[in-house]
Amino acid sequence: MQLRVGLFFAKLKDLPEGGYDIDDRPIKVQTGLPPEFIVQDSEELRNKFVGEHKYSIKVGKRPWVNIRIKLDTKDVFICKQPFGTLMASVINSDGVMTNPALLKKNVLILDAGFHTTDTFHCIQGTREGIALTWENYAMQEVYQRTCDNILEASGNRADISVYSLEKAFDKGVIHYGPKKIPYDFTKDFYRNLKTVCVELLDELNTAYNSMMNVDVILLTGGTGVAWEKYIQEYYKDTQALEIALAGDGKSASRANVMGYYNLLVSRSR
Repeated sequence: MQLRVGLFFAKLKDLPEGGYDIDDRPIKVQTGLPPEFIVQDSEELRNKFVGEHKYSIKVGKRPWVNIRIKLDTKDVFICKQPFGTLMASVINSDGVMTNPALLKKNVLILDAGFHTTDTFHCIQGTREGIALTWENYAMQEVYQRTCDNILEASGNRADISVYSLEKAFDKGVIHYGPKKIPYDFTKDFYRNLKTVCVELLDELNTAYNSMMNVDVILLTGGTGVAWEKYIQEYYKDTQALEIALAGDGKSASRANVMGYYNLLVSRSR
C-alpha cells in the first residue's frame, strides 16, 4: 500500500480543485539500504518496484483515479543509505555537483535516529572504512533515561513509558498520581541528551582512532541534528576536524533521502 501511494505522488504534478494533474513522464526510482544489507536484499527490494502497477486511488473527497505505472529493472537504482547522505552534501537538487572537494576528504557519516545511531566511514569518496551500528546511543536511550529520572524523582509513583513521554514532550511536563502532580522533565531530558551524545563520542574515538583518519563528521538524522552543538563542543580543540550538518543544513535530518533525489536528478541531466 505504501509503495502504491508513493508511486502515485511521484506521478502527481498538482491537485487542482476536484481532480488530479498527473505527469505522463516515466518514473525512475532511487532508494537505499543499510550497508550490511545491500548485497543480500537489493534484488528483493528492486523486485518490489519492477513490474506493472495498476490500481485506483483517491485523495480526500476527490474522485477515484486509475493509475497504471510500469517499471523496468533499469528504472530502479539502489545505493547504500549513507551514500545518499554524502550525495546530499555534494550534489544540489538540480543535479549539479556543488561540493566536489568533499569527495577528496575522509568523511565519517553519523546518522543518529530514534532507535539506533549508524556510522559510516567514507574514504575520499571511493573506499569504505568501518561501518558500525550503536543501539544504546540514540534518542530512545535519552527518553528511557528521562523516564528513569521521573520515576526516581516521583518516589516510584510516575512509571511512564517512552511512548507516553514522547506525547508529553512539547509541554515538557507530565502529571502523576491521583492529584495529578506536575513534574517538569525538561532539565532531565537535556542532561540526558548531552550525556548520551558524549558517551557515544567516547566510543567513536575508540572505534575510529581519535578521528585520526577523519576530516569531516557529517551529521544526519533527527538526533544527529539535535546533537550538533554537543559534538562541536566535544571536538572544539581537535585540529583539522570539521563538524557539519549534511546537505544544506535545513534538511539534514532527512539528508539520505534528499541525496537519493539529488543523485537521481544528476543521472537525468
